[in-house]
Amino acid sequence: MEFVKDYVSYQETQHSELENKYPKDIHYLIKPTGFVICFQEQIMAIRRKMANFPPQESDKLRKVI
Repeated sequence: MEFVKDYVSYQETQHSELENKYPKDIHYLIKPTGFVICFQEQIMAIRRKMANFPPQESDKLRKVI
């Protein structure tokens, strides 16, 4: 039981760290998949969003991807 609690705690920590890495505008695209980009539709939607981002935000997102 302790393992499960530790695992859940670890996952919550990971998600909060990832939330800080990604621009808020794309959270809705990748949060349902646990911040893992796994669908071509997600990549295309992110690219469309990046086109409207300021250069700093686009660079930040490119580094994470």
